[in-house]
Order: sequence, then structure tokens, then C-alpha cells
Amino acid sequence: MDVVEVEGIRSLNKAATLCLLSEIGNGPFVQQCLDEFLRTESAAWLDQTLERMTSAGGAGCGELVRALRDPIRVEGVTGSWMERVVAQLLNVPSLPTLSLQYRIETEGGHRRVDIGFPAVRLGVEAHSRTFHWGPGKENADNTRDLELASSGWQLLYVTWAQLHDPERFVELVIRAIEARQQQMN
Repeated sequence: MDVVEVEGIRSLNKAATLCLLSEIGNGPFVQQCLDEFLRTESAAWLDQTLERMTSAGGAGCGELVRALRDPIRVEGVTGSWMERVVAQLLNVPSLPTLSLQYRIETEGGHRRVDIGFPAVRLGVEAHSRTFHWGPGKENADNTRDLELASSGWQLLYVTWAQLHDPERFVELVIRAIEARQQQMN
């Protein structure tokens, strides 16, 4: 059931491979693999495979089970590992509820931000070179940003370099949220 044939070679399917990788990988590695899996595959398939593999006396899948049950893990699927890191840093009880891959309706259609704080109309973008640099990507971001601003939203951008000082990053976002709350009152 967990074996597939790829170009004549028998292999484990993605869900079974993830379960087995969790036995040799560390927490962040398993979190990253889990996010990659959930971007394209069914969570129900993973749950069924995990149950089958652990109940059959096979691999313990310990890191995967811990990742799925981790209370710090922000619900939902992110578009990248950087988004997951930013979301985990901003999952602070004193902040408004955040939403991953938050969809916002504008005059130009719907737009999406990596992390949204709908209560204060603040979006946070994990700004990596992969998804945000280059002539076409920059123009698309600028158009989206203008449409969001005209709808009352403010966007903050974070780069990997800023995440080297996570305490400072979180402090600045908290202050930005407080400023938005004052503007909205």
C-alpha cells in the first residue's frame, strides 16, 4: 500500500517516506518536510499512513508526531519555510490572531499576504529572493501593495537577515501592531 513504482523502481510513497524520515531527522527538518508535503498532498493521507505505520509496529515516526502536535506550530500551510519561521515567531498571545496565506478582497480582485492580522489590517510578507525579486515579481508585488493600501491594509516585509535578531523583529512588529490599533481607534 505504501509502495509505488517510479520508472520501474519500487519506492515508498511520499507519506510513508515522510514518516520514516521523521525517525532520522531533527525537529526543524521534519517541520520543513511536513510543510512541503502539505502544500501538495492530503493531510488525511498522511494521517492514515502515520496511523498504519505506528500501529503495525513499524517506525515510531516520533518527530513527525511531535511536529503535528506541537502547540507552537501555527495552523495552516505556509508558502515557504521562511513563512513558517516568521509565523512561529509572531504567534504571541499578546498579539491579535494571525492567519496564514490570508486572502484580502480588493477592487482589483483578491490578493494574498503570507501572514495577516485581520483585526488591524496588517500583513507581513516573508520577503525571500526566490519569490520576490526580479522585474516581474517586483512589479506584481508593487501592484498588490498599492491595491492593499487603497483597501486600508499596511504591509511589513521581513528578510532572512532581519530574522537573525528574532527578539528585535518581534518587538518591531508588536510596535507596528500597536500603532495600527491606535490609527484604527
